[in-house]
Amino acid sequence: MIFTAGSYCLYTGVFGGYEELNELQGEAKASKVKKICFTDDENITSDTWEIRIVKPAFPLDSVRSQRMVKVNPHKFLPEFKSSVYIDNTVKLLVDPVKLIKDF
Repeated sequence: MIFTAGSYCLYTGVFGGYEELNELQGEAKASKVKKICFTDDENITSDTWEIRIVKPAFPLDSVRSQRMVKVNPHKFLPEFKSSVYIDNTVKLLVDPVKLIKDF
């Protein structure tokens, strides 16, 4: 497989305002892979993630709204060949490139 950083991304979702965005650390933060956070919170900012504001699919259900993004990368990330989802509560300890190449 030929890997070009621009054709892959790492993404997460934060909806409903019940948790803060988890900033990536170490190798994951330094990776050249595009990092995207989908959220309904216009006040979220990040030095690590590109913030993309989306209207919740289920305005009264932030969990299902977040899952809508999680299971539909082809709809929300059509510009990428492949993507890796990471839950906002998970601390990624490796470069996402390794995950992409391994799987």
